[in-house]
Amino acid sequence: MYLPGDIDQFHTLFRQAITALRKQHIEKPDYDVVIRYMELLPIKKAKMLKDPLRRPLAGWQFQDLQAAAKELFSIDKILPFSEH
Repeated sequence: MYLPGDIDQFHTLFRQAITALRKQHIEKPDYDVVIRYMELLPIKKAKMLKDPLRRPLAGWQFQDLQAAAKELFSIDKILPFSEH
């Protein structure tokens, strides 16, 4: 598993991996999926998502985390030279 540069492609690869696990009757709890997802993101983005101001009080759910990561990557597309 890797980050191909485009977050949408990454999400597709990640969902395919989860689907492959389910086909083999291997269910992963949501927190395992969230941890692995964060491990695969670039460190700078993962740190931003771990920020208490961005992170929900109850912690991330996988679908919410994907949406937040997509938002961060889209900001980089709009402002490629920003130092956020």
